[in-house]
Amino acid sequence: MSAADATPAEKPRRRPVVTPLHLLFLLGLLVVVSIPLIVIGAAMASRSGWEMLAHKLQADIARQQAVKGLRSPLEGTAEPGNAWDDYPGAMLGFPSLSSTDEDLLVKCVDQPITAEAEIRLTAILDAATPAMDRIAALAHRERARRAVEWEKGVDAKSDSVEARNVARHFCADARRWGREGNLDRALDRLAVVLQLALDVSRPDMLDHLIGLAILQYSTAELHRLLVDLPWTSAQLERADRLLLEVDRQLPSLAESTEANAILDCVSLRKLAEGEIPSENVGVGSRDRGMTAWRKCFSWKLLALEAAGQVQALVEVARKTEGLEWGTAKKEWEAHEKKCLQSRNKISEAFLLAYGAAEQSHRKCLARLRLLRCLIREKQGLPPAPIEDPFSRKSLQRLATPTTLKIWSVGVDGDQGGLGSFDPLKGDENDIVIEIDRK
Repeated sequence: MSAADATPAEKPRRRPVVTPLHLLFLLGLLVVVSIPLIVIGAAMASRSGWEMLAHKLQADIARQQAVKGLRSPLEGTAEPGNAWDDYPGAMLGFPSLSSTDEDLLVKCVDQPITAEAEIRLTAILDAATPAMDRIAALAHRERARRAVEWEKGVDAKSDSVEARNVARHFCADARRWGREGNLDRALDRLAVVLQLALDVSRPDMLDHLIGLAILQYSTAELHRLLVDLPWTSAQLERADRLLLEVDRQLPSLAESTEANAILDCVSLRKLAEGEIPSENVGVGSRDRGMTAWRKCFSWKLLALEAAGQVQALVEVARKTEGLEWGTAKKEWEAHEKKCLQSRNKISEAFLLAYGAAEQSHRKCLARLRLLRCLIREKQGLPPAPIEDPFSRKSLQRLATPTTLKIWSVGVDGDQGGLGSFDPLKGDENDIVIEIDRK
């Protein structure tokens, strides 16, 4: 073979060298390409989610506004009109009190007061009598429906806060009439307080809790009257009828939770659109930045997640209504834990302690039902299987020749009946009524 026919030896190919710099370049390129796609995807998801929620909120608000608020007054015939057309003005008609007089009004319902304080209290109640009479007349209206500014969200004004002061006046007046031996007049006053508790407790959670506080005032005073004074059969029947109606008409926690969820979600939408600053809901700029990265730094997605968690509260409230307290408490704790694990600071700002609210609701019902048991005892009727709102079984009863003890197992589920009953303050033990049968 000639030299011309010889083929040159092939040079070995050089394999490409991948250095860390190459990897960093590729990673950077991937990030640069991905960020716009992620931002676009987050924006689309946010817009779609908020559009769906907006339609639901419109339907929920329309349903709330369609409620006429028709009711059956606890006593008497229903008269034309809406009580909340005039309640706020009538509440503002109560004379202004000094801090000393306010303390006296609260103290007299809770503990004994001096003779001098009794004189001052009488003057306070005499001055408030015209306003109390006006409230009493409004309690018979056929409707008790408030116009709520749903579009303002959590900033919607509530005119129920002043109702607590009104209720204290009525309870103090009931105490006064009871001390003077006019039990019928005392019951007239307590009937108004019970009606006011029902009227105030709608629509949202704050109103519900204020209604429960008013109900607590009235049941505490009724308990004292039942223990301290002699009652006729007619008076006992009247008191039992009032308590039974309150038990039947008191709105469930699920109703109030649903209304509250609407207001919260409206505010969350405003937050997402930048109509209100995050500081308005207790989320500072630092917390906002530390939280928003989880949702591609999309504030709208973050608020949408919080809205979903608020909406889920309604389902939890509906689920726990018929459960005994131990199981219901676990449901609330599981939901709160799930929300906390999301590390969404907005959720933490909007999620109230709903489990604690349900506990307060059940405590009020327990006191009310214990009073019904006490009334049956005074009527000489055999014990009735009245449900304990904590155990969902009958209230406990222990009778001896000299004493009678009736109790709810309370939040701890203890069947011992060893706790003490404070009609104004709840505790972690049983809720007990004990009377002398001599």
